[in-house]
Amino acid sequence: MTSFRPLHWTLLALCAFFVFGSLNCKSDPVDPDSLPAWTFQSPTAPYSVEVPGQWAQTPVEEINRFADLALRVEDQYFLIIIPQKLPQYEGVASPDALDLKRASVGVLKERVTEFNVEREGPLELNGQPALSVFASGVHEGDPVKYINTYTTHDSWGFQIIAWGPASNENGLVEATDKLLAGLQFKGVSAADGVEPGAQESADSE
Repeated sequence: MTSFRPLHWTLLALCAFFVFGSLNCKSDPVDPDSLPAWTFQSPTAPYSVEVPGQWAQTPVEEINRFADLALRVEDQYFLIIIPQKLPQYEGVASPDALDLKRASVGVLKERVTEFNVEREGPLELNGQPALSVFASGVHEGDPVKYINTYTTHDSWGFQIIAWGPASNENGLVEATDKLLAGLQFKGVSAADGVEPGAQESADSE
């Protein structure tokens, strides 16, 4: 068995559980600057994120049961963070962001109608090298845009997947960029078997 088979099958499971909301454009998103940010601290993986106020937390089981955090901006944009403990084998390099991207995109091409990678490139998340993939697809006849970000930290892999209607691509990019800017890798110990956490107010002690 190679080091990448467990990763491949885990990603296969992760990508099989997407549930999309109604990607309609009947109302404009609330002004993001009018809402206070809040902080999510993961109890299961070594990261936290300061979430812009326009993003509201939603139950992960409504989006993807493997996600640690699920967010939405009304019924316009959706985003999930999926942390995964990476397989470790003596003498074999652990998967990196490129490996995560290859496995995930391969599955999405199988699962999403007309899925197409439009562009991709490197970026940095809280000092960690990452890869960003911009893609498109079709859901129930409606064009959809995806922004997928992949990175690793402290033997963990992270998939950050955002999507929304193609007609609001600029808004999706802006909202996703603001959220990614608040991501921090804390170096905390992950607690095995702990359920994903809930949001905390940014003003809480």
